[in-house]
Amino acid sequence: MTVIAILLFTLSDNGAVFTTDLSNNVRQELQDQFLLSTEAQADQISQRLVNIGYNVELLRAYATDLLTSQDAYAQDPWHDPAGGDTEQSEQSAGTTEAETATPGKPGTDAVKPVQYLENPIYYSQGSDGAIRKIIDDNGSVLFFRKPETNRDFTRYERQKMQVTARLDSLLKGPTRYDQMVSHAFIVTSDSMLRAYPFIDVSGWPADKDLTKPAMYAWSPEKANDRGLVWTSPYVSHLSGEWVVACLGQVAIGEGATQVAVVGCEVRVSRMMDELLSFSIGPGGISWLQRADGTLLSAQTSAVDYLRVIPIGNAELPSEKHPEQEIRDEANIESRGNDEMRKVLGEVDKSRSSGRVLDPPREGRYFVLTPVEGLDWLLAGTIQSRSIALTNRQKDEQLAVSQQKFLIAGVGLVIGLLIAFLMASLEGRRILSPIRIMISKLQDFRRSGGTITVAIADEGEIGELANSVQEVVDRYSQEATGDTAD
Repeated sequence: MTVIAILLFTLSDNGAVFTTDLSNNVRQELQDQFLLSTEAQADQISQRLVNIGYNVELLRAYATDLLTSQDAYAQDPWHDPAGGDTEQSEQSAGTTEAETATPGKPGTDAVKPVQYLENPIYYSQGSDGAIRKIIDDNGSVLFFRKPETNRDFTRYERQKMQVTARLDSLLKGPTRYDQMVSHAFIVTSDSMLRAYPFIDVSGWPADKDLTKPAMYAWSPEKANDRGLVWTSPYVSHLSGEWVVACLGQVAIGEGATQVAVVGCEVRVSRMMDELLSFSIGPGGISWLQRADGTLLSAQTSAVDYLRVIPIGNAELPSEKHPEQEIRDEANIESRGNDEMRKVLGEVDKSRSSGRVLDPPREGRYFVLTPVEGLDWLLAGTIQSRSIALTNRQKDEQLAVSQQKFLIAGVGLVIGLLIAFLMASLEGRRILSPIRIMISKLQDFRRSGGTITVAIADEGEIGELANSVQEVVDRYSQEATGDTAD
């Protein structure tokens, strides 16, 4: 009866205790789990971006070494100390040029194959004065704006093109190893660009100044402890997408004169799939933003909650919708929902790491975790009832586990009882034929005659009785044979 009572209690609702009200200890434990989950994801994001930064540092170190050895970069970008040495000087120095037509490009200027290291790189110096690489050989793109004066390029500018060509193998690395990186590049102070992968720059104006866009916007004030600058979002001149760039300065000479900037452009549209494809808990949502409130990327449910379109999903600028206006519209602090604006307005974002923002605002918990090395924040929110639900689910799972354990225990006990009962019954059945056999043998010895026993007729003893009959028959035959002798 005790076993049956335990079984019935286990199967009833009274056997499971569900917690609906959270104690302070339980609440703190669940908050800690929420925080740790968000911090772990922020660490993964940071490591991913740090790896991109390593590639920029490698480009910076190699470019600095190359350009330091060149006299051209110790001079004013447009000054020719040789007094007007042009292509004839370069030709006499051993560079062979031959004008050929560009296949498939009618009406273009003559193509001049110039020997850069071992491989010929085809470029075209158009009538507008700029040099453009016009053939895609699965390498980098080259664009060199025209000189400010009406002269041709000197051997110093050509020397710069030859030197920077040695960076091509390094420029290929970041785009091959990380799908978020759209282009790796170097831009020199005299507005020469070399970038990978190749793009068509035939439509670029000859006087395009590449030191003005964000891809050249390195400054010591914005640099992190590794000397890198992560820019605000902008529309790339290379990919035509919204990107952020990681930039490194190339400086040479005693005065550390900046002669170039190297960098990698990261597609903001890829951040959702690459950086935010995780869960911070049941009902939780997360997003990635800059410290100034610019929403870079967000999970779909986060976009619905924040009511702000992230830069990664924003349209490209136009005359009616300029770039700065789009950036303003993607700012959570100025355009987000009232709840989020209130939270961000009251919290010190620089000190938010390491704790959940408590007490909960409007039934929600928030966490803001800085991404190390950047002015970015990984933010997340989860409703307090989701935390309570999580705790209830844990109680339910514990109760179910206890029920299964009790059911297994009760089943084991019942099974053992049945086994002992069956063993007792089987024991009596096993002993029955043995007793019959002993009785018949005793009769045989007393009579001295032939055994006439049919143990198989004892229907209640089953198969075991049959085997005993065989033993008795064999014994009888042996006894009869001895008597005959």
